[in-house]
Formats: sequence, C-alpha cells, structure tokens
Amino acid sequence: MYKNYEEKNSIEVLIDEVEKALTNELYLIALISALTIPDVFCKIEYGNGGGDNYVKWVDNFVVDSFGIKYGDKKYLGRYERDESDVGCNKTLNEKYLNSPTAMCGDNCYQLRCSLLHDIKNEIKGSKKSGKERKFTWIDECVLQFTKEEIVNGIKSGYDTYLKELPSGKIVMVAEKFCYINVRDLCHDIIRGAKEYIKNKGIEEKLPKIKVNNGGGKMMSGLDPEKEMNNWKLYKKYINNLKRGSVNE
Repeated sequence: MYKNYEEKNSIEVLIDEVEKALTNELYLIALISALTIPDVFCKIEYGNGGGDNYVKWVDNFVVDSFGIKYGDKKYLGRYERDESDVGCNKTLNEKYLNSPTAMCGDNCYQLRCSLLHDIKNEIKGSKKSGKERKFTWIDECVLQFTKEEIVNGIKSGYDTYLKELPSGKIVMVAEKFCYINVRDLCHDIIRGAKEYIKNKGIEEKLPKIKVNNGGGKMMSGLDPEKEMNNWKLYKKYINNLKRGSVNE
C-alpha cells in the first residue's frame, strides 16, 4: 500500500524547532516545547513518566553551561535562616527551608505544568517524595525574553524583610525570587538531551512521527506497480469469494 508520508525522529524535529523559535525570539513557544523534552527521556531511563521521574531525570542529566548538574547542591543555593533573629517566625518561613531557588528538577517540573496547562510562569506547588514533602515555591518567577546574559542584578535568591502583623507582632518574611533566562534554560535542556542520546545509544527508542508536505491519503495513481499488484490481489479475492474459499 502506498504511503504518502515519512517517519521522522520527533525529538530531533522538536529540538530543531525549539532552536528556530529561539532564533526568531519566540521565547514562550520555545520554553513550553523544551520543558516537554524530559518527559520522553524519563520514560526511557526509568520505565515510566510522571513528576518524580521527570524531576530525577532533570537533576541527573541536565547541566548548565558550566557543566554543573541541576541537582547539584552547589547549583541550588539555599536559605540560611538565623534562628536567633528577633521576630523570626518559623511558621511563615518553614516552606522555604532547604528549598531551591535556581532551576532544579523540582522547579522545572512545576514551571512545565504551569505553562503547559495554564500558560502561567508560576512555580508554586509541592512534590511528595516518599515520606517527605518537598516544597517548590518561588514568589517572584520572571522569564527573561532576551538574547543577553543577566549582567545586572541577581538571578535567584531570597529577599527578606520585616513585617508587622495585625496582632502587632513583628516577623521576618523571606520571599524567593528567580529570574530565568529562557534561552539559557532551553539550551541546557537541549544539551542534556543530546548528551543523553549520545552516551546511552538510545536512538532506536526515540519516538517517531509520521509527516508529509501536504496532501491526504492517495488511493491510486501514485505508484502504478503497487496499484497493479493491489488490483490483481483484489481480482483474486473476488474470485475466491465467489468460490466460497474466503473467510469473511
């Protein structure tokens, strides 16, 4: 039967289109697309998808331009809270303890879900891992739509200030912020995907898509030899049907 399409490696197509989107400054399209790439590879690496495996794959296989894994403690940055601070309220700050501000696997997954389902750049959720509940929460998440590196200001961290409650009590409040260079994040994910494919040798496991350059299913006229063979089989089928030798 004539096939009016060709099969292509969908990851190669996706990576190529993310890079084209970045070149044309289509940052939101590029970011949403890039954040779906780990979904494919976590299934290959761990047997199935889901949030836990997505986070694990990003932490283990995505690296920044300096070669540091996203799951590395040196990369995450953590908030050191002084318990002796006057007015420091543990309840208000508990969710920030040992919680990353940079783009680790947890934050990538929360951003992916927020963008893919709600078209929002929010990192405000929690991930249950075994008996622990790891909080993933960025108060001020900002996407940088620019070709330039972040040269002014800090990429991520904590902004702390004092706040007076209605009761008159003064507490210290910590708010996390993260300024994400979309181009850098997309390139980091793509770099991790390419290295993973190269090192694991898993080309045959990558998904395929069927595509063509226009036109629907053509039933005749495009491949005379195959169509003639199909016609001969059809005539044989009809003859056998008349003789009652065909199982319908």
